[in-house]
Amino acid sequence: MLNLNALKITTLALTLISGVGAQAATTGQINLSGSVNVTYDISVSQAAAATDLDIVNGESGTNVATVTEITNNPSGYKVTIQSQNSGLLIHDTVASSTVDYDISYNGVSIDPDGTVQTARTVASSAVSPGNSSTVTITFTGLDTDALAGTYSDTLDLEIGAP
Repeated sequence: MLNLNALKITTLALTLISGVGAQAATTGQINLSGSVNVTYDISVSQAAAATDLDIVNGESGTNVATVTEITNNPSGYKVTIQSQNSGLLIHDTVASSTVDYDISYNGVSIDPDGTVQTARTVASSAVSPGNSSTVTITFTGLDTDALAGTYSDTLDLEIGAP
């Protein structure tokens, strides 16, 4: 009686001798890859003048903030800005007493009318370690019509894909 294991070994040996079956490879490949998620970062350094505006006499090109913009997106980025009070500094207790103002972002005038405005678009990612933009404010003062109290607004900034 023929041993089954001996038969398997004999068949394997004949296969290897005859060259039938797996061929030895002379080359091979290893595919390597990794990925990095897109990141955006915006930081605002508010100037002291932002909370000490001259409501009576007005301001002209007064620096209120420096904004640092960072991304790793090779397509660049876009910064948007929106006024919560539609571009008005509103008196804290008398809402009808307002000051209409304009801002400049990185040297470009923007009318903060309450809609989302594009403040800056950068087409490439040459931003490392980050781009800085200056925000300035301009408005005519209220003169003797200014009511005692605080006039304020908030600007919301966002960075994202261009």
